[in-house]
Amino acid sequence: MMKTKETNTMRVYCGPSIRGVIRQYTSFTGELPDQMKRLIEQHPMVKSLIVPYDKVAQTRERMERPDVPGQPKTAERVIYEQLKAEL
Repeated sequence: MMKTKETNTMRVYCGPSIRGVIRQYTSFTGELPDQMKRLIEQHPMVKSLIVPYDKVAQTRERMERPDVPGQPKTAERVIYEQLKAEL
């Protein structure tokens, strides 16, 4: 089975909307726009919230999962909250 190149796969940004840069759940096929490349340079964690299209539902569920006392937050939720606070 041949691997699909990242540049040909539809990917979706699942992080928080950033005014003037990107909206949550924007999709990309091919190379990322320059504004996203700059954002990733400034905040490398953004890259972990750009996921293949088939992983969007799973990522969204992990970001929106309610806090449960005694259980740690998911990595996606921690990154989302940190980005939202910084941006």
